[in-house]
Amino acid sequence: MMKSLKSFLLTLLLWTLTGTVGHVLFLLLYSGLMAGTAWSERLLAVVYGLKLDVAVGAYLTVIPALLLMIGAGHRWMKVLWSAYFALFGAVYALATVANLGLYGPWGFPLDYTPVLYLKTSPAEAFASASFWQISAAAATMFLLAWGVWRLRPRYESSPEWGGRLVLLLLTGALVLPMRGGLSTGTNHTGTVYFSENIRLNHAAVNPVFSFIESATHQEDLSSQYRFMSDDEAELLVDNLNHETDTVAQELRNILFTAKPERIVLVILESFSTQLMEEAGLVKGAMPRLEQLAAEGVSFTRFYSNTMRTDRALVSVLSGIPAFPTYSLMDQPRKTATLPSLASALKQAGYSTRYYYGGDTNFSNMRSYLVAAGFQDIVSEKDFPAAQRTGKWGVADGPVFDRAADDLEKMPLGRPLLAVVQTSSSHEPFDVPNHKALAHPALNAFHYADSCLGHFVDRLRRQPGWERTLVVAVADHQGCYPEVMDNYTLEHYQVPLVMTGGLVRAPRRIDTLGSQTDMVATLLSIVGVSYEAFPWSKDLLNDGVAHYAVFAVPDAVGMVRDGGALIWDNTSSRVMLSTWPEGRQEQALQTLKAYYQKLYKTADRL
Repeated sequence: MMKSLKSFLLTLLLWTLTGTVGHVLFLLLYSGLMAGTAWSERLLAVVYGLKLDVAVGAYLTVIPALLLMIGAGHRWMKVLWSAYFALFGAVYALATVANLGLYGPWGFPLDYTPVLYLKTSPAEAFASASFWQISAAAATMFLLAWGVWRLRPRYESSPEWGGRLVLLLLTGALVLPMRGGLSTGTNHTGTVYFSENIRLNHAAVNPVFSFIESATHQEDLSSQYRFMSDDEAELLVDNLNHETDTVAQELRNILFTAKPERIVLVILESFSTQLMEEAGLVKGAMPRLEQLAAEGVSFTRFYSNTMRTDRALVSVLSGIPAFPTYSLMDQPRKTATLPSLASALKQAGYSTRYYYGGDTNFSNMRSYLVAAGFQDIVSEKDFPAAQRTGKWGVADGPVFDRAADDLEKMPLGRPLLAVVQTSSSHEPFDVPNHKALAHPALNAFHYADSCLGHFVDRLRRQPGWERTLVVAVADHQGCYPEVMDNYTLEHYQVPLVMTGGLVRAPRRIDTLGSQTDMVATLLSIVGVSYEAFPWSKDLLNDGVAHYAVFAVPDAVGMVRDGGALIWDNTSSRVMLSTWPEGRQEQALQTLKAYYQKLYKTADRL
């Protein structure tokens, strides 16, 4: 009996220590992000993280415990024992390595997002990683998995019924560490949060636990972001939307005509206002976009709704804010019911086209675009194999050229919406034959920017330029600066520029807005109703309340003229606030009400 009991306890200890190794590797790899924090405080992440490590260890000990109770020394039981540790050692190692690799660019612990991408396009899911990064990850994963298998306890089955009864009782007792004790509250990711430094909290999170928690909440929308009664939330959101700006602006007359014949919407991968010279961080990264902003209409207080492209596309094209725990695009059943810019303009007589150099199956993009009303979708399969030079498919240059060629051939007289989505300014920044800047990321942005400029130059020379409106907007803040905090406003500020032959004169507009406002603004320019888009505001209408919202996994933010606020739902903490102390609580309640109503809306789709 004692031998089987020892095997049981060593199994629980091994799985717990596997989680601890992950915390230590995280602290070492991201030591630079925690500069100024003493190692004594950093190591507290290991201590606090033990609660979830033991919880995961308890779950992973159940099957070995059953094998110890059932077996009687048969050879096949020993084979099952070894196979179990090999399999789940590999799974644990995969989660640990994925968390280590993704935290840098994403800034939050491992969740279900990578699976959403793997399901639709495995090749593009790995497109951001270089050969050396993949090699290092594979080596680390192998060493972790091998270590678990090599250190597995001996299989020692108890032949006595008394010993089996003790094992049964101990297995039942594993429920306590699984749920986190005897209190009414159960374990969740925020259980291990202990510090004012959010990165230390993330270091304490067990990636296996956070992944499972995220995966099991994908469809459970009705219970998420519930802070108050629905009536109270509705009232707060109504009050938010009925406020008006204190400073009236003459915004409407920015174009020569109220109805553009051609609307060309360019969605720029990872472009950020931080890359523009005005921010003072870099010079010469995006000279053409800056030129277009100076010549056209530039929105200076514009925010992305999210940090991933799949969420951003739904915000830009359907006017739906991004969810902090959920990707709407991954649910074709729901996206099929969404209104969209393309479908609204198609009903107004516009034809619709979409250009993207990558795989449109990635994250169910094609399903969404078809449902959104795009009649012609050009993707990497529509380009010669020789042009598929990057990990994300076709570089921006050929994509813009294809769009310009098609527009040149199309006869004037029928209104058109053409959307061009770029990808070259995404990791791993493998742009073709472009060496303008030494820094790989900045060089990739410079390449994408030059392609945009060349594209606009070609449109300028085409007939119909005087009836064309070109809109350039980023999907989200990207990979430069390399270290970016999810809890800063700068992380979400992105450019929105309107140019074209229809623009009357250069103009800077300081109205607050975010990507959800694109639909209402463009439809109002055309003269089409946007009543079907209740989350979208017309940026050119000074008679309505303007604000910006944004979300990253389990954290949300809102910027209004009175102040800004970011709320981390996992730790139930205000991470940033510029509101006067007396108004912060009301602003927080409004932010919570906004997302409570959003989740309720999505649950009903």
